[in-house]
Amino acid sequence: MFFGRDAQIVRGLDALRGMRRSRLETLFVVLGPSGTGKSSFLRAGLLPRLRRDDRDFLLLDIVRPQRNVLVGDTGLAKAIHATRVGLGLSAPNLGDIKRACLAGQAEQVREWLLEAQHAAAARLLTAPGEQSLPTLVLPVDQAEELFSADAGQEAALFLQLIAHLAGDGLIVAITIRSDLYEPLQTAPQLAEIGSVLFDDLKPMPRTQFKEVITGPAARVAEGGAHSRSSPHWSITSWRTAPRVRTHCRCSP
Repeated sequence: MFFGRDAQIVRGLDALRGMRRSRLETLFVVLGPSGTGKSSFLRAGLLPRLRRDDRDFLLLDIVRPQRNVLVGDTGLAKAIHATRVGLGLSAPNLGDIKRACLAGQAEQVREWLLEAQHAAAARLLTAPGEQSLPTLVLPVDQAEELFSADAGQEAALFLQLIAHLAGDGLIVAITIRSDLYEPLQTAPQLAEIGSVLFDDLKPMPRTQFKEVITGPAARVAEGGAHSRSSPHWSITSWRTAPRVRTHCRCSP
């Protein structure tokens, strides 16, 4: 549950839908200084709403680059594998996907992603040919890690894969700090890739603090008996004044 950024969420969703229609841009860049809530805006604001719009979008698991953006525990290979398994596609195994990513086999990765798109479209209640394939969304949180001293060769291979997959119904939605945006802008692998910059996440004005603090409690009250009978009900509200977060846990 996400409170206090309604206007920004609407603008972000409009931008992503425009990217789906035009297919001219691949990168959706959520930009802002540290502490403005970029990660929570992506994870709790945009992605749940895109996930509900399954006719137009197919979300891969979130990638967190860290030191191994391709084969790490939160890397690309695991995101592809988890998404395919969730769609009933058991092969290839995770090891094969990791090897293909490390080898830079963009065509093979493209085939696996396209198969996932077809599997997702097949679940929709539409006649064959009436619905276009959903646009793949690859979320990448804290993309500044791609340009850290510990990033290694996998970061460069990851950017190359994005470049090869551009234009194939793929949107890469990333968060990155303002002070580390330049390396992304100047990455040679992305020189031909169109991007949409979303930099609306300014520090939250005090006039919106009330909604962020009282919103979770109101949502629990609306739940009525369900919230009271649940063994544990947890709501997180991110208040994006710098470094301030509000966490509310409600138990019977």
